[in-house]
Amino acid sequence: MNKDLKLISIIGRLGRGPQEMSDINYFCVHKDTIVIKDPGNDRVQFFNFKGNHLGYIEGICTSPATYLKKFLYENGMFVTTAKNDSALIIYNPKSEETTKFGKRYHFNSVIQNRIRNDRNILKKGNTIISISDNQPFIESYDFQGKLLMTYNYSNINIIRNELLKISKLNISERSYSVLVADCNIYDDNIFLLKNGDFDKIIPEFRMRYY
Repeated sequence: MNKDLKLISIIGRLGRGPQEMSDINYFCVHKDTIVIKDPGNDRVQFFNFKGNHLGYIEGICTSPATYLKKFLYENGMFVTTAKNDSALIIYNPKSEETTKFGKRYHFNSVIQNRIRNDRNILKKGNTIISISDNQPFIESYDFQGKLLMTYNYSNINIIRNELLKISKLNISERSYSVLVADCNIYDDNIFLLKNGDFDKIIPEFRMRYY
């Protein structure tokens, strides 16, 4: 829409074709390019502001079973993957090179390994911040994929209590309980939106990032 909120154009449509998308869960705008995460087709799509299709990248998008939103597009695209030994991929659109990094979590089945290894990805300066939606871990990497820090925040009371409740649930093989519903970073603070009994505990907390 323009500044008067009048419709300019509609980009994309549902489907499996070259310019179609399925199970879209996030997009971002970088300079003059619209980048759309299209996990239903296992690809990332590129459009310009006129709606012209600029192409797509296949085989590096996350499983459509998961719907985490965050990825970066700044001198490269950072996405989670369900198909490789590593948990994260950096894709450089200029050189078309990929860098795989990050350890995958191991659970009690192949399906659980696939659906629970997605990450939210945030940026802090020259650092990539990786946050699982179901494990109490925050990881930081440099832009070459080198692990800088792993922080386990399960010692926080509301998180410890939630993990205890989750451990008692009878969850099927094809599902899992979400610990962190969303996250953001601002200045030196990481904000995590905790899933759970919102009527009984405070659902949002923040921690200082160094």
